[in-house]
Amino acid sequence: MKRFYLLFLSTLFFTPSFLFGATEIANGNLIYTWGYGDVMNEIMQAVKGITTETSYIVNAALAISLLLFSIKKAMDGQTNPVFEFGKMFVLFAVVWVMFLKTPNDNNHRFMIHDEVTSKDYVISQISIGIGKSFALIT
Repeated sequence: MKRFYLLFLSTLFFTPSFLFGATEIANGNLIYTWGYGDVMNEIMQAVKGITTETSYIVNAALAISLLLFSIKKAMDGQTNPVFEFGKMFVLFAVVWVMFLKTPNDNNHRFMIHDEVTSKDYVISQISIGIGKSFALIT
């Protein structure tokens, strides 16, 4: 009977932490703050708004800059245009994937944890370049 009580009490003690305390946020996607978690949440909400609501403006700006840079490098006789175009496309692809692509999945979901107030804020659709930078710094 003592074993039953021990098993029952240990189940009551450990089960809520497994069921209700777990999140689907990876350890690499945690942003720690010390007293200004609400400010960081507002900043991330603003970044989310910029990257998700104005995607057509950013796409148009990238297309125009790519076109102008291509024309400039094609007219320049000092450099090889093939290598310049390759370098340019790699740079634009890295910027696009790291800072402008924000789908709603687990890789783009970050949790802000305030160590002082013990409040947590979960924010999704944050670009990998911005979110991982904040997570690495904190």
